[in-house]
Amino acid sequence: MIPIKLRLVLMFITVVTGVYIPTSMMGLTFHNAFYAKQQLNCVNDTSSALMKMFDESEPVDLIRKNDMISHDLKTCIHNLDYNKGLITFTREELSR
Repeated sequence: MIPIKLRLVLMFITVVTGVYIPTSMMGLTFHNAFYAKQQLNCVNDTSSALMKMFDESEPVDLIRKNDMISHDLKTCIHNLDYNKGLITFTREELSR
């Protein structure tokens, strides 16, 4: 268990630097769950785009749409942020 004074110092550092520092095991678990949810969103968006592509595309368009989906997946993976805060994460999830 971390003493309360050390927790307050860590929280202050977190606010100043913008980097999340979990001060409890539950905080670390939630932080990892937020990151896993971001990854799941990338996989979910890609799989739904692929299913949609195969359902309604002409064979000629498959290569172009496949490249577009691949680019979107790379962009999504590049935008994953382990240090994303709760407020930013919640805003993004509500907009989905």
